[in-house]
Amino acid sequence: MSYKITENIIDGLKKAVVELEEFQLQFALGKAEASEKFEEVKSLFNKTVHELSLKLDKGIDKAEEIKANLEALHVQLTLGKAETVESFLEQKAKIIKAIQEIENAIKTSKISTEYVPKIKEEIEKFKIKLDILYAQYEIEDKKKSFLKAVDDLKDKFIKEDSSWDHFTSEMETAFTHFKKAFNK
Repeated sequence: MSYKITENIIDGLKKAVVELEEFQLQFALGKAEASEKFEEVKSLFNKTVHELSLKLDKGIDKAEEIKANLEALHVQLTLGKAETVESFLEQKAKIIKAIQEIENAIKTSKISTEYVPKIKEEIEKFKIKLDILYAQYEIEDKKKSFLKAVDDLKDKFIKEDSSWDHFTSEMETAFTHFKKAFNK
C-alpha cells in the first residue's frame, strides 16, 4: 500500500474520532432527539453511499456487485422515520443486513485498495452512530415510560384522595424502577 493511501486512512480515522465524539456530545447536551438524528444520520450516510457509488462508476468495471449492494443500501436508508425503539431496531436490522452484503462483496471484489478503506471507514462510523442512537432511543423510551407512570400516580392520588405516606411510598417505587431501567 502506498504512503499516500496510508496517510489518507490515518487522516480519515482521526476525523472519524472527532466526528463521533461530536455526535455523542450532541446527545449528552440534549440537543438532539433520537428519531430526528437518525434521519439526519441516514441522510448523510446515504449521500456518502451515493458518492462512493459514483466513484465506483467512474473507475472500476469490476464493481457491479458492490454497486448493486450500495443501491440496496440506498433503498434501506430512505425508509420512513423511526419514531419508536421498535421501528428503529427494524430499520437498523435491514440496514445492517445491506451493509453486510457490501462488506462481503468487498472481500471478493477486485476493486482498488484506494476505495476499500474509505468504504470501510464510513460503514464503521455509521455502525457506531447506530449504537449511540439506540442508546438514545432507549433513554427516550424509558423517560416516556417514567413520565407516564408519574402521571398515572398523580391521577391515582387525586382520585383516591390518598394519604401523603401512600403517595411518597408510590413515588419511591417509581424512582426505584426508573433507576433500575437506567442501570442495566
